[in-house]
Amino acid sequence: MKRGLRLLIGSLLVGLCAHGASVPVDDVWKILKGTAQPPAEWRDADFDDSTWLEDEAPVGYGYPTIVTTLSDMRWNYSAVYFRIPFELEDTYAVERLVMTIDWDDGFVAYLNGQYVLHRNMPISIDPPYVVLASPPHAAGVPETIVLDAFIPALRTGANVLAVQVHNASKSDEKFFFRAKLDITTRIEPFACVTSPVCADKGDGNVLVGWTRVLGTALDAIQIREGDEVLVEVPGNALTALVTGAAAGNHSYRLFGLRSGFDEACYGGTCEVTVSAVKNFTRGDANIDNRLTIADPIFLARYLFQQGSEPSCLDASDIDDNGKLDLADVIVLLQFLFNNGAHPPAPGPYACGADTVLDELPICNYPFCP
Repeated sequence: MKRGLRLLIGSLLVGLCAHGASVPVDDVWKILKGTAQPPAEWRDADFDDSTWLEDEAPVGYGYPTIVTTLSDMRWNYSAVYFRIPFELEDTYAVERLVMTIDWDDGFVAYLNGQYVLHRNMPISIDPPYVVLASPPHAAGVPETIVLDAFIPALRTGANVLAVQVHNASKSDEKFFFRAKLDITTRIEPFACVTSPVCADKGDGNVLVGWTRVLGTALDAIQIREGDEVLVEVPGNALTALVTGAAAGNHSYRLFGLRSGFDEACYGGTCEVTVSAVKNFTRGDANIDNRLTIADPIFLARYLFQQGSEPSCLDASDIDDNGKLDLADVIVLLQFLFNNGAHPPAPGPYACGADTVLDELPICNYPFCP
């Protein structure tokens, strides 16, 4: 069995897109005998086909060398439903989609539930299981069909090619099905970056990192979301910071730019869930929604007497340098009692988000919306 192939498709698409490659989807098929009408969702990627039969194509009977699970088909049912799931990590890298199919007698094909094409069928979309193929068609000459127009139907994660195949009659002495979907990745104009990763850093900040391919020479690297360029950094950089990201799911793509080339190279995509901005008031170390002598005392006890940890460390980072130490206690005391400098925003008497990226954890402060 070749079941491991579909688990590798996603990584192959990312790893080979620098020079282009074709990855076949012709693995073990899930099979349902057409003794009754299946639910309409049978052709969708998320459909549960765990109870379906499994077999490797070619599948059929009446043709030499075929060992099949359909030996009971003649006189009993005229349609068979096939599904082949596959995983994709990055649909943007797909440049060409080609299906090769050989069949007896008629079929309708779907990609992620979307109708693709049919042959030798009186009803083109979702024909009932009792419909007969017309006219008859003998297997033996596979047809290759370019499906580039259906690349937008692909999605990151689970996908499925679904095909319903019909005989011309219940008494038909032959039935045959074999299909393959070739997924070809784009050819890049020059070596690019690879292995992008995204990390939510809080307050609408996302840190994007990547690996530079050995020998890569780039003038700049861009982070894009859709067609919008969010950040551009020098070509030798290994990270970039996206700021102002809205809470929710985001997909960022990396592109390399090089002088003399009109087209950018593609470095892959990374997914991230951005947390909602956590507002707080700087200086409220003991988290009681007030700024008093109790705050520097609380912070000093935490730092030097094993006191309780503040639930919002950013609120205790009085000088906003990304760490808690004696300087924070001194700055806060000077501000409270010696006309010292005003602590950096947000605060100390108004809510807001941290404007400086640091390694302190996302704030948990209950008094700010």
